[in-house]
Amino acid sequence: MEKAEEKKKRRKGLVALVVVLIAVVAGLLGYIFLYKPQADAQAARQELQAEKNAEMGIIPGMSDEDIEARLNQKVAEGMLNVACNPNPTFPDGTSEGNLRIENIPGNKYAVMVEVIRDDNGEAVYTSGLIDPGYFVENVTLDVPLAKGEYPALAKFTAYDPETKEEVGSAGVRVNIIVQN
Repeated sequence: MEKAEEKKKRRKGLVALVVVLIAVVAGLLGYIFLYKPQADAQAARQELQAEKNAEMGIIPGMSDEDIEARLNQKVAEGMLNVACNPNPTFPDGTSEGNLRIENIPGNKYAVMVEVIRDDNGEAVYTSGLIDPGYFVENVTLDVPLAKGEYPALAKFTAYDPETKEEVGSAGVRVNIIVQN
């Protein structure tokens, strides 16, 4: 009988140890995922302080035409016009197909295009840098695909032509068609 009682005590002790370990792990996870990000975000907000002398509005003396010209310039600088065949067709998964990527001549930025499958997130094609006014008619996929249709996103990433720094991106929905 003493052995049975001893086993019960061991089990209770083991169960208590497991419960304590679970509580400690849960507490650590709660701190890592809940408290710490909030504390980090709050610390970052405290570092940013508003300018005391800033005034709301537009600098006095600017005409409506000046304001409109400034706004139009900013809009034009941020524009990215691109084109891509929405239904590129490939005779088979290893042949060239008509992706027809175009970086419109009026763009300010060079672009790189990555075609990413919707179903698994795999990049099946990545271009080199395409300057404004240039296009790529036909491409061979980087990843061979079996016969079928593959909904995807052609992600155009814009780069400053001088610094080669990324400045933004835009996407075009495509449906890749592999015939055989």
